[in-house]
Amino acid sequence: MVDPSAARPGESWREVLDRRALVPRGFRFFRRSLTFIPAERPGSPPSSMTISCLHNQGPEFSAAAVTTTNRFPGAPVILARERLSRGRLQAILVNTKVANVAAPGGLEAARQVAAAGARLFSLPPEEVLSVSTGVIGWSLPLEEMLREIPALPQGGCGVGGFAEAIMTTDRYPKAGWVSLGEGGHGVADTGADPGADIRTGGGAGTQGDPCGEGTGEGRGGAASRVGRASRVATASRVGRASRVATASRGSTASENGTAPVILGVAKGAGMVEPHLATMLAFFVTDASVPPETLGRVLRRVTEKSFNRLSVDSDQSTSDMVVALANGASGRSVDEAELEAAWQPLADRLALEIVRNGEGTSHVIEVVLRGFPCATLARDVGRHVVNSPLVKTAIFGNDPNVGRILMALGDGLSRYDHRGVIDPSGLVMTIAGREVYREGAFLLDQETEDLLCASLRAAAMDPLLAGVPQDRGTVPIVLDFPGNDREDVRVIGSDLTDEYLRVNADYRT
Repeated sequence: MVDPSAARPGESWREVLDRRALVPRGFRFFRRSLTFIPAERPGSPPSSMTISCLHNQGPEFSAAAVTTTNRFPGAPVILARERLSRGRLQAILVNTKVANVAAPGGLEAARQVAAAGARLFSLPPEEVLSVSTGVIGWSLPLEEMLREIPALPQGGCGVGGFAEAIMTTDRYPKAGWVSLGEGGHGVADTGADPGADIRTGGGAGTQGDPCGEGTGEGRGGAASRVGRASRVATASRVGRASRVATASRGSTASENGTAPVILGVAKGAGMVEPHLATMLAFFVTDASVPPETLGRVLRRVTEKSFNRLSVDSDQSTSDMVVALANGASGRSVDEAELEAAWQPLADRLALEIVRNGEGTSHVIEVVLRGFPCATLARDVGRHVVNSPLVKTAIFGNDPNVGRILMALGDGLSRYDHRGVIDPSGLVMTIAGREVYREGAFLLDQETEDLLCASLRAAAMDPLLAGVPQDRGTVPIVLDFPGNDREDVRVIGSDLTDEYLRVNADYRT
């Protein structure tokens, strides 16, 4: 991990990312700001909006996306599904403050924003996206946006500037990168320690079904599980072939020889629950990757990372993950090599989203073992991390292990319809301490003191903003021995009074 204190005096986390990020060749970033009066609240004070742009300069323009499965998707999601069916994209414009969901004329407004970006860079309109995040129900301030977009080239910025520009209630910008060395080895770096609607072939496809009812990887098959040998159990290491580091240098990939680079940027802090969340993530690479391959790998990577996190159990109308590949490195990578490098990078960004969650004080990490498929394990694990009683106990540094057992049992009753999991076999371990076996808790004063100490050690300051905090996780292992299956990890956050304040005051 790169300690945030390693930042130079007076340097923000955005500046750290700008200085240290390794940027794939052929991608540029821009940002501008504006103020507007919401049409829905004409008597309110002016609101601030940031418009940013990610521009792929080629020579190739492969693209793929995964999008929310919320049944009321925003106009940007509808536009993305439509345009990415061709597997080509050259630019993405992102605005904050207004989500452009269920607003009158929202889809046409998104088209006009994309068209303005296309004119600016002389691109085909159908190869530009308008992506929005912010208040649901408000209309885009189209006049102000169309006036500001032509000035984007004056606001060239680095990776940190772009990551900061897409933030809403995030407390710090999130970005990471991985370089694919000559042997296919990569080092994933985030500058800090470490459901999807899919049409493969460049489009936006759909999530898989529970246990055995879907087909293909990412639908509960072997490729959607995290192996024990490479699981991110402490959020500070993965396997050597794609180990998680923290920071590189502020440079273009040309300084890295011909090795391709994958760069990821993400935002999201609240309304975060698979499948996807109020989160946006953008991955770009200068490797040469066909759209079909890009889509397949993106689906699997997303299933094992962003679709296994939760902050508050609410799935947004606006989220998406978009991947672009331009071939500017002059090197192609095969599917396995691409996935091996990409997965730990996505895992790290997913963890940063939870760590950066609205009011988050603890990161809860639940590892599930012995389940017949990854989808069932994911759903049950998500139920545990979403339990308000589990969340509040952990926030209070209270090792109330009975709440975890309650949430697990409730999750099994909801999702294990065929009764394939035998509750009598459960072994529960928290912070390395076995607390339940053979149908009974194993509790005493020593265990209580140890668990309290581990919870206090993992507590972050929910009011501290600007830099990442890494106090580790609250590790909970729910093991049903007898089946040598791979582990599934779900991460979530506690529930604090700061989360309530942020969301109560979001618009007022």
